[in-house]
Amino acid sequence: MGALLGPPIHAARPLDWTGTLTVAASWVVVLLAALTVVLVRLPAAWVRVAFGSPELVRVVLALVVLVVVAWVRPFVVARLPRAPSLLLGTLTLPGRGRRQRVRIVEIARVDLQVRPPPLFEVLVVELADGTTREVCPIDWPGAGGLYRALAKRIAKRRPQPST
Repeated sequence: MGALLGPPIHAARPLDWTGTLTVAASWVVVLLAALTVVLVRLPAAWVRVAFGSPELVRVVLALVVLVVVAWVRPFVVARLPRAPSLLLGTLTLPGRGRRQRVRIVEIARVDLQVRPPPLFEVLVVELADGTTREVCPIDWPGAGGLYRALAKRIAKRRPQPST
């Protein structure tokens, strides 16, 4: 159910200063919004709907803030220079200079490959023309979800063998 209500984008957050800054900024937004939720004067109609409990209204508002930030964060992460992302049917890969956009139909398979330290394991896509592209290290936050989403979409478009 979480995937159904989650954002339509999958992004892997780089383990560099840009990824750290993104997480820090999102927590600052959460803290400022939580402070606003605590200090704002609530409309009387909202309190009436919550059975006369302003605390219940504040808890619901705080949960809404958390959900909105969690929903928006992958879109912000996807804009980072080194972050790969999958939005609808397009995988965006970081590169030197311009980012490369690859449609899912152009991807033959997705795999994990071992690399020497400090990378260890990386997510790799093989394109229909036989070339391979590194997507990101598997230890980046969000890389597992990106791998699952890619594998699921590639498997979905393959014809199933008849029995």
